[in-house]
Amino acid sequence: MLARQHAFGGFGRFSIESLADRKAGADGAPGAGGGGSSTLVCTRHHAIDWNFVGWGRPRPNKWRVVPAPADDGAGADDEVVDSWYELSYAADGFGRPYYYERWARLPGGMASPSLALRSRSVGCGGAHGMSGGGGAEDGILARDALVMVVGDHFGYVIDRPVGHEQLSPLGKTLQAVVDEAVWRGDRSLAESCLLLEAGHGRVSAGWQVDASLQPWRIGQTLAEIFGRGKGQPERLSEGSMRIGSRDFDVLCENS
Repeated sequence: MLARQHAFGGFGRFSIESLADRKAGADGAPGAGGGGSSTLVCTRHHAIDWNFVGWGRPRPNKWRVVPAPADDGAGADDEVVDSWYELSYAADGFGRPYYYERWARLPGGMASPSLALRSRSVGCGGAHGMSGGGGAEDGILARDALVMVVGDHFGYVIDRPVGHEQLSPLGKTLQAVVDEAVWRGDRSLAESCLLLEAGHGRVSAGWQVDASLQPWRIGQTLAEIFGRGKGQPERLSEGSMRIGSRDFDVLCENS
């Protein structure tokens, strides 16, 4: 079950693209790009990626953002959009996206305050192709990690302590790699494959985790995930913060 866990993290670059050269979908459906002459495009670069298929992701994911009409009739012209479609950038022969997802803002998910952090020093992790020593808890202090805060919500993701080049000889899926490692008697490698971590919580609940890929993390604070303490993130300087025993760079912030 843990070999099928899904979590990823990274950053996006946004651009505006004209729809003049793209086939429009019919009847105002998501494939129509919202009916306008341009669309917002996000290119998402993965820093931490669950999707091991024998090698690293060869290119970033790319998708279009189309505001969805709200129940009260509000939509794309509003200053704050609370619901939107994620449409695949690639389209079929009829100009329709291959997939689309509808996203909606959760209660307490206001755009401000917001905060994006990345771990300051990385000694191991799949994104960097290095393996770490020591126990799982010690390894967290060396693995690549991201923390996001949006309104009253926070989320975190922590990379595996093993790189793609170490996994590739054992299989083309994470499940196959784990099975092969167990068959070879390499329990340490099998466990390392399953140490991709991710979770969610609410700031107003004392930075306590309420959902996690690792059920035993539920109830812990974010500071405890990163080593020690029960306090909130500590400001070190304008561009850095500390959570537990881990220092982070501030990627972006909106207060």
